[in-house]
Amino acid sequence: MKSIQRYFLSYIFTVSAANVMNAQWIPTNGPREGLTLSLAASVSNTGDTAIYAGTWNGGVFRTTNKGDNWTEIDGGNWWYIPQDTGFTAKDIPLLATSPNGTGGTCLLAVNSSGHLFHSANGDTNWTTISGNIGMRSVGPIIVNDTIITAGTDSGIFVSSDHGATWTKILNELSTYKVFSLIGTDSGTNYRNFISSTTGGIFVSSNSGTNWRAVNTDILDCYGLTIMHEATGRMNLYGLRSGIYDIFCSTDTGATWTTLNRLDPYTNITVTCLAVHDTIIYFGTDTQGVNFSLNGGTTWTNENSSSPSARTLLVVGPNLFAGGYSVVGSVYRRPLSEMLTRVENKSKQTLSTFFLNQNYPNPFNPSTTISFTIPSRSLVTLKVFDLLGKEVTTIFSKEISAGNHSTQWNASNIASGVYFYRLQSGSFVDIKKLLLLR
Repeated sequence: MKSIQRYFLSYIFTVSAANVMNAQWIPTNGPREGLTLSLAASVSNTGDTAIYAGTWNGGVFRTTNKGDNWTEIDGGNWWYIPQDTGFTAKDIPLLATSPNGTGGTCLLAVNSSGHLFHSANGDTNWTTISGNIGMRSVGPIIVNDTIITAGTDSGIFVSSDHGATWTKILNELSTYKVFSLIGTDSGTNYRNFISSTTGGIFVSSNSGTNWRAVNTDILDCYGLTIMHEATGRMNLYGLRSGIYDIFCSTDTGATWTTLNRLDPYTNITVTCLAVHDTIIYFGTDTQGVNFSLNGGTTWTNENSSSPSARTLLVVGPNLFAGGYSVVGSVYRRPLSEMLTRVENKSKQTLSTFFLNQNYPNPFNPSTTISFTIPSRSLVTLKVFDLLGKEVTTIFSKEISAGNHSTQWNASNIASGVYFYRLQSGSFVDIKKLLLLR
């Protein structure tokens, strides 16, 4: 049976201060390079799991026993061109794996200059990928059955021979830099893709062959990741360049909402995202690893008990965090322990007002609007047309704290663009919806 993995990978190059660890996070025995920038995993035909770590100035390391021992496998010539010399040449901010066709693992690494390297058996025998993709700065990589797709600073490239050679796909993304690339289908074979580029957010329904723009305003989205709710709704999360706030879309990238700044931690930098089942995890530069059980409405933060994190990866029952440490730069923690701590022990929950994008959108004739309020209060939800004229008051009443949802039936309303406004005290938020008959 083929084992297909999809990896969330982000470009983060700043070094953060180390947080003090306690017994809840287990420091692994490496890599001893000071900073881990990327993590990836593979499962062999026999069920054995390997985890790979890309480091700052240390190349690539591998563990097959959850980090108890690490082996250096950076035997490649990371200095791809004469200008690639000095400290940054062995920085590996991106790793990806795929089956190599013979029961082993193909390992792909990208250094901080954007150059692509290939190991056909996941070992120290690295090959510099030259030719067309070798002249590009390589970004996100996803594996779709036997096809590997890579985003670059000039569109999309694909490989059908386990990463050895690559072909550029001439399509709507050819002139854009690709920041993020993700398959949205559940399972292992992806047909529907979402990509964030310098031209905005694009979607593809034929495995990346052709693309359609759904948002031309979001030009700086990194680290796309997806959560499928139990209801079947897909939530898309990403990071904004520069400030690295988390923002969310519930309509396949067409409209986005920035999640509120995680009060009281208003000055933290969000560095990476990961999703497992219906739980979202994010790493920060100074406030450790946080997670949300309700789609990002509220977050649990354990502060100094978790590491500063540049990259996150869920492998089996554990969450692995790669960050900065002078001892070992990868830590692990059982997922069950984190959730049990939230349920049974004191916790710090960051509650705030939050208005979700309606779903579905566009809609006909009904749509659901959901929101969260942190305390019991009078809440008013109204709909307005493009001229600011009130169309209807969905409700205006005092309700309890927590998550709420309501349905608006627009059977008697003409097609068009409308706005819905949630108001409670001084809090006001407005979002756009589209009634399309």
